[in-house]
Amino acid sequence: MIRPIKLRAKTTDGEWATGDLCFNGVEPPQILWVRKDSEVIETDIFDHSTIGMYTGIKDKNGQEICEDDMVHFVNPGLHYDLIAPVVFENGDFCLLKNINYLIPMGNFSSEVFEVVGTIFDNPDLMNNQPTEI
Repeated sequence: MIRPIKLRAKTTDGEWATGDLCFNGVEPPQILWVRKDSEVIETDIFDHSTIGMYTGIKDKNGQEICEDDMVHFVNPGLHYDLIAPVVFENGDFCLLKNINYLIPMGNFSSEVFEVVGTIFDNPDLMNNQPTEI
């Protein structure tokens, strides 16, 4: 699957911005960061721990799902109804069900995912335990 390489990070003033890799053929790739209002911003005003990559998957509402998002995942066939963070492990974007169990996201349609926050803005969501339905 070919997907665009997009990044997302939080600025030091608390706003989210998106970034695209830019190549000029001479220098190493750069990231061009843009706020929601289309203002291009400098890379040194970011909390670098918040940088996450776009998964190539959108949720049921059309929102792009990024690494470190908190996603509500409902799949009655597998008896899942849980909120879990998105991680990149073993070469794939996955939901971290628990420390020993990953759910690969590419195996499901976007209709089973809904972004409900991020691990940075909504750390309380990390405490939600999976439930059987």
